[in-house]
Amino acid sequence: MLEEVNLYTRITGLCKITGDTMYSLAKRSGVSESVLSRIKTNSQVKMSKKNLILLANYFCVNEEWLATGKGDRNA
Repeated sequence: MLEEVNLYTRITGLCKITGDTMYSLAKRSGVSESVLSRIKTNSQVKMSKKNLILLANYFCVNEEWLATGKGDRNA
């Protein structure tokens, strides 16, 4: 059975690559810790367009891929 890869899983995977913690990610990207915590506890929570853009820019990844897991990961 395949495990669903959600937004939080994609973010934590990218954090492993960059060496970020959720705390450092919040400080460096401009996305609040509370937003990151909400998507961790509830995979159905939708992130705002602004926060998606901030994270996509921070990680240098495609915004659509970050949001949905579809398409090319590279920006």
